[in-house]
Amino acid sequence: MSRRRSPQRRVLVVSPQARTPELLGALLAHEGYSIVAARDAADGLRVLANERPMAVVLDLMLPGGPEAREGLGLVRRLGSLEPDCPVVVLAPAADADEGRMAVALGAWEVLTSEAVADRLARVLQRAIAYRRMAEENRELRNRMRRVRELRLVGSGSWAETARDAVEELAGRDTAILVMGERGTGREHIARMIHARSRRAACPFVRRGAKAGGLRRAEGGTVYMDDVAELALPLQEELIEALARTEVRSGAGGSSERPDVRLIAATSHDLGGEVGAGRFREALYRRLQDTSLQVPPLRERREDIPALVAHFIRRMARDGGTGQHRVGEVAMGVLCAYDWPGNVDELEHALQRSVADKARGAEVGLSDLPVEVVREVRLKALRDRRDATARSAIPQPPEPLALVSHGGLPRGFDVKEFLEGWERSFLGAALLQAERNKREAARLVGLEEKTFLHKVNKKYRL
Repeated sequence: MSRRRSPQRRVLVVSPQARTPELLGALLAHEGYSIVAARDAADGLRVLANERPMAVVLDLMLPGGPEAREGLGLVRRLGSLEPDCPVVVLAPAADADEGRMAVALGAWEVLTSEAVADRLARVLQRAIAYRRMAEENRELRNRMRRVRELRLVGSGSWAETARDAVEELAGRDTAILVMGERGTGREHIARMIHARSRRAACPFVRRGAKAGGLRRAEGGTVYMDDVAELALPLQEELIEALARTEVRSGAGGSSERPDVRLIAATSHDLGGEVGAGRFREALYRRLQDTSLQVPPLRERREDIPALVAHFIRRMARDGGTGQHRVGEVAMGVLCAYDWPGNVDELEHALQRSVADKARGAEVGLSDLPVEVVREVRLKALRDRRDATARSAIPQPPEPLALVSHGGLPRGFDVKEFLEGWERSFLGAALLQAERNKREAARLVGLEEKTFLHKVNKKYRL
């Protein structure tokens, strides 16, 4: 029985002799090779582009040029267009100089007509094996490069902890829930987990709530953003698909069951969504066991300088903007801003800041988005006003001061004393806030509901 012919064993034969491809095809048929033929250099390049052979056998004496020059020119073009595709050159024994030149131009090996029958099959086997190894090595290098590029930027405590968590989660094969506000980098973390997992060579598919979406990610990872916003019927489909996936991974599997890993993200409280009837409890149970919380950028400001440097470098590399430096004052504003859009908003703000800058020029305060600078200035004014207001509010006496001179008087009522002080304290806050109870509650650090109860009901201020 002959071996199955596949594109992985397809060989292009370029020769002006019509019989050559036929003879080589008969010679190589028992090794499972299939032959595609071309008569000259132009035809060879066309067939190469259309058929994508694994190797080329080239008759050096092609027509169209003096002696072997046309064949040598094709060796050079093949090396430029398909550097991984091995070229085996057939040359007369008398043309040793041309053979050596072909090797210098990139040919894998040169065979004389006398050696073809004995050696061609073995030469092709080695050449194709080497090509596959080179392609696998390149893919491995690309994978390692992607892993290096997909890194978590930051030097704060959360970033350090999250890096360890990503490595741990990559080693598992369970569904994962990434929780955090929009723009915090949830998808970036999902891609990091995928790139470090055993599924890294397979697809990473964004979204894909239906079974078809899962099949597109066969062997890889499905990332589902804002999973809480899926309609209930789609949640049911996802539960069913995940159940089939679990059966496959646990019992040897079936071709009808998708082999995928789910990484879902949300900014919602899924427990609360379950209680409100908007999220299926069965899906929540599958996701809640393995989760990673991503804090908003305003809660990890120590990572902002590293993120700024990272984005500046990436813009210099990808957009040719030059390596900008962010001035000290501008960096202070970037660190003080609350970034409601989180990391995504920071990146977009930096893109706007360097858009019209000369290559490598310093980014100053005037280059930052107007709304960012304005909000930081307003925040600074509010902070100064709050500090002034708090300094005018009476502070509670130190407990030691009450007993430092002979102790407390007989009959001293501590509760009455503290309530009297609290009444004065809240009254002063109301005066400072010009009777704005919400603002007064904020000044003294109380929840508005608690403040209103004390002012309206307890003390009737």
